[in-house]
Amino acid sequence: MEIVALLIVLVAFEAAAWRWGFDSSDGVNSREWERRHLWTRVGGE
Repeated sequence: MEIVALLIVLVAFEAAAWRWGFDSSDGVNSREWERRHLWTRVGGE
């Protein structure tokens, strides 16, 4: 039973990384990094 629970947790982590992760091979001048930079400035931080 523990193996099934561990498998479910690992699949959940994989799905979260696939959904909310980012590609670290993008350079600092990529459109994604520009969007993130602008979004944090708009957020008031």
